[in-house]
Amino acid sequence: MIERVALTTAGVRDRWLRPRLAPASDRAAAAARLASETWALPLLLTLAVAAGIGFVSAITPISGRGDFGQWLMTSRYYLGQGVPSYRVVTDLPPLVPALLAVIRIGIQDPAIALQTLNILVLLGLALSFFAVGAVLLEDPHGGLLSAVVAFLVTDRFLELAAFGGLLQSVSILFINLAVAAFARAGTARERSTRWWTLGSGSLALAALAHVGTAIIGIPIGISVAVFFLLKKRRLGWRRIASFAWPSVVVLAALAIYLWVVLLPAGRDYVTNPASLGYRGPGRLLSGLFSFWPTTVVMLVGGAAIVLGVVGELMRRTPGLRVALLLWAGVAWGALLYASVTGASTDYPRFATLVIAPLVIGAAGALTWLAQALRTYLRELAGLGRSPLVIPIGAAALILVMSPFAMLRYQTQMSVYGTRDPDSLSAAVRYLDQALGSDRGAVLTSVRDGKWFEGVTGRDALFSQPVRYAFRPIEWKRSIDADAILRTSAALTNEFFFVKFTATATSGTVTAPRGLVIAANHGGEFVDLLQIQASDTKITTTASVVSVAEAGPKSVTTKIGPQEASIRTTWSHAAGRAAISYDQTLTLLKNGSTLAITASAPGNHLQTQLRPVGGMALTSAHVTGQEADVCLTQIGDREPCLRIWASQPDVVVAASDRGLSVESRTSSTIRLYVTDLTAGPPSVGLEVIDPRNLVAQYRVSAALLSLTDPIFPARRQRLEALGFRVAHMIGTYAVLFRGASPAPP
Repeated sequence: MIERVALTTAGVRDRWLRPRLAPASDRAAAAARLASETWALPLLLTLAVAAGIGFVSAITPISGRGDFGQWLMTSRYYLGQGVPSYRVVTDLPPLVPALLAVIRIGIQDPAIALQTLNILVLLGLALSFFAVGAVLLEDPHGGLLSAVVAFLVTDRFLELAAFGGLLQSVSILFINLAVAAFARAGTARERSTRWWTLGSGSLALAALAHVGTAIIGIPIGISVAVFFLLKKRRLGWRRIASFAWPSVVVLAALAIYLWVVLLPAGRDYVTNPASLGYRGPGRLLSGLFSFWPTTVVMLVGGAAIVLGVVGELMRRTPGLRVALLLWAGVAWGALLYASVTGASTDYPRFATLVIAPLVIGAAGALTWLAQALRTYLRELAGLGRSPLVIPIGAAALILVMSPFAMLRYQTQMSVYGTRDPDSLSAAVRYLDQALGSDRGAVLTSVRDGKWFEGVTGRDALFSQPVRYAFRPIEWKRSIDADAILRTSAALTNEFFFVKFTATATSGTVTAPRGLVIAANHGGEFVDLLQIQASDTKITTTASVVSVAEAGPKSVTTKIGPQEASIRTTWSHAAGRAAISYDQTLTLLKNGSTLAITASAPGNHLQTQLRPVGGMALTSAHVTGQEADVCLTQIGDREPCLRIWASQPDVVVAASDRGLSVESRTSSTIRLYVTDLTAGPPSVGLEVIDPRNLVAQYRVSAALLSLTDPIFPARRQRLEALGFRVAHMIGTYAVLFRGASPAPP
């Protein structure tokens, strides 16, 4: 008797998943039947939510925003078009790039093609939340509220869309569908071969969409599927195998694929030098709890899941709520495992994975509240008899939440966007046509560079923080791009990136000067201290002379297996006497200390180590010739350096301007700067000459933003390397090296 009641209940619950289609000739009957289905109105409201978000996306420029240019570039590979020579497109899962390539066959404009794909992904993600919510909560209104909570209450899924996380969005979409299909198969009374097949197929597509998400998504899907297979064990394993064997085979293959392919492919994602310091668990938690509605969803969703599981266990009928708990447990367990083991993965990407099951839980709480309210209204005045009560309430919630969600979404898109997308698109088209067959690289910024590569397939050279790059070649290219744009010469090892930011010329000799010390702080090179030529004083018996007044005599660079150095010599005529000055910077392979030796024979020296712009000393503990200084927090802690002067006559003192160092009796200052907050290295020992880099990368042109406050300095450095401004397009300047090509 109990089993008969359970089967009857399951039939009622599953009715909304089996719509009865009317004949095509009888449109009136079809419309009436559609209106009678309990899933029709919730589905239409879900589509309305997706349509509103899609409209906001469509009216917001996509050119140069976030990672969109990168996916545009990968789609070129599947269209048989050229891609940048240093990119390996086959390292990325093929599903999304191939889908974008198909769209681009019919839509030639890259921005419109991307917008089309972005809107389709948003629509699919909303429908996937509707499906999994409706199945796990046993109510299509629960599906509607799941989509509403995901997109209009929390901010994580819209932020994923704002910066162009298409690969992860698609992977989450198929994880949702896989969980829904396995739950549907596990609770249906029929054999449900199609549902098992749909679930395993969806999980396979999730694996083909995004590596990092699939590493967690496959265990989620397998755990849910195994749970529902165990629930059907009373049917006998032989009968279960007769209808579930295709799914079991696919799941086993996915488990092997996870172990043999995905985990090795994801190794780069857990070895990033700067992830723990800048995008670690703390960054994830701050993102989850910085927006209070998201926090409420997490708390309510978690509580609802636990209460639902307790209820099922008390009734001795473990089912859908236990499956939801398994989903949440695997997702949060993966996060906990990564955190405990210190994996340097991209923790903020966990946000949507760990929130997704809590969204369903929160929607379940809202569904229960709506049903209770309808019952109360029915008892109060018969107002709750209409089946439209819950949809009307959901529509009211949508109308209230939509303006706030859309405004936040637009803000997120502007944060990840470029300053002038129209000018960027025009400048990229101009460069592509002007360069013609020249396949040299174009120097630019990271977002503009990704868009340039996506539209043209040419190499772009740009600098991006190590924490956002997961391949060593990208770390090296970033350092080189930074060296060309910001230095006249540089010195690197695993702990320091020492930059000369200016030059001086005397006769035929040009030498770098103006020192900026960037240290490895948590795996990322961070500009900390500077020594300007005007801050270094030479005291003679008759006067005080600034090194800025001196002219260069020579430049000597040395690079060996274990040591690299840059030495510059300077002179200044003071009456009949000549004042000389010598500065040598030395780095050792794997050495955490930078040596700075300054000498002015026969005279005394005084210099200042000041924080760079945007930084300030937060502490300075001076003991004798040694000082430990810390500066403004970056990442998860403050960067700190130890500065030691080796001579006993040198006085080190902290001041409002920074740290002053003065020799009292000797004519030499030897400073040793030690990195105290280093992370894993991204580059090695090297002396960098921007001229050599321009030749190495065959840099043919540069694309710079005129609104950048440091544009004049960058233009001056590039002109010293042979670049000339050829064209101004909106807020962009196009520079060519050597003779400018004929305008297109």
